Amino acid sequence: MPGWIDITVQPVRRLKAIKFLNAHNPPYNDRATKDWHVDVFGKNGQVLKSIDGTFAEFSESPAWVTVDLGLDNVARVRFEVRTWHSLGGGLAEFEVVD
Repeated sequence: MPGWIDITVQPVRRLKAIKFLNAHNPPYNDRATKDWHVDVFGKNGQVLKSIDGTFAEFSESPAWVTVDLGLDNVARVRFEVRTWHSLGGGLAEFEVVD
């Protein structure tokens, strides 16, 4: 089943970028996100930006992905797992950059 994580940005502010690291589930290495979607929401709940992406292949040493935003008044970011490698999706880390 797909899943998501919501990040509330407090206080509401300008974000330069978001960064995230795919899961790799050591020592089993049997799950990671493949296709993902991100929505960035403003303080009034409106979608400021939508981004789709893919982790092309599973990696035991995933690399950070940086998505440039340059958006003002960001209140929330939602990262959604759409498809996954092997047994399930996941996310190791998520960071907002202001």
